[in-house]
Amino acid sequence: MLMSLAVAAVALCMVGITVGAAGTGQSGSQVGQENERGVLHIKGTKQGPQVHEMIEAWLDLATHEGMILQSSADGQLRRALLVAGDTYTQYLADANHVLVRQGFSNSSPFATRVRDELLTYRVAADHGTAERIGSGFVQGRVTDRIRRTLGASESNGFPIVVADVDRETGLVLREEAIMDEGGPPVVTETTYSVIELIDRSALPMDILQLRVPADASREEYVEDGPSAAPSRPAYAVYAVPASEGSPVAQFRRTSTTPGAGPNGGAEELLAIVHQGDRGGTPAGDD
Repeated sequence: MLMSLAVAAVALCMVGITVGAAGTGQSGSQVGQENERGVLHIKGTKQGPQVHEMIEAWLDLATHEGMILQSSADGQLRRALLVAGDTYTQYLADANHVLVRQGFSNSSPFATRVRDELLTYRVAADHGTAERIGSGFVQGRVTDRIRRTLGASESNGFPIVVADVDRETGLVLREEAIMDEGGPPVVTETTYSVIELIDRSALPMDILQLRVPADASREEYVEDGPSAAPSRPAYAVYAVPASEGSPVAQFRRTSTTPGAGPNGGAEELLAIVHQGDRGGTPAGDD
């Protein structure tokens, strides 16, 4: 039933392992190239005038599955991003909100979200949306200097970013955000205590799993692409937190395939979840 998908969209289990010691554990070909195998595991700290956060991430270079955990300087989780199989999950701790997308194909941009975020400047340069403008030497590493022009919706007043990207790993080491009206750039640096390439068979089976709080609000979407099963029509489910003393949330489903979903595409109340409920109270037959 779709109800089970709405309440338990994905089995999630928080991980916080430390694998090996600091170092690249990699030589020869560049990390992230098409013929690369293994799981890239990194730990780092990003610091700048407006940011101070810690990051830990795993990226399977063959499948592009992976996970990114971003925490505040005091170690509190702020954001988690997971791609496993055909499921994308993002948890925002400040909002206590989780978003899940399922059923996308390998060609979907959601399939490579972890790679695209960790290796963002290299990926942009490889796809022609950023320009390699030279080389550098940062933190004892040879870098490619990559210039990227941002759109108005993402620039936040700094439309140009020049990044020093580790030539071997593709990881960003230094970013210079440049204002369009001039002035000194805003510099952010990321230092890594762990950069290593690990055989996936050496990692725990549950390495790509998360756990989110039971009271988190939730959005869920099922794609209607080629990988979606015929018995699983495209739809969206979202949880609406309710006021104190009333049900914790109402799960509502909206078909994203006109005429093919419940009630011909109309919104439908799917379930009501009360405090302490495990599976929710169905609002009607599915």
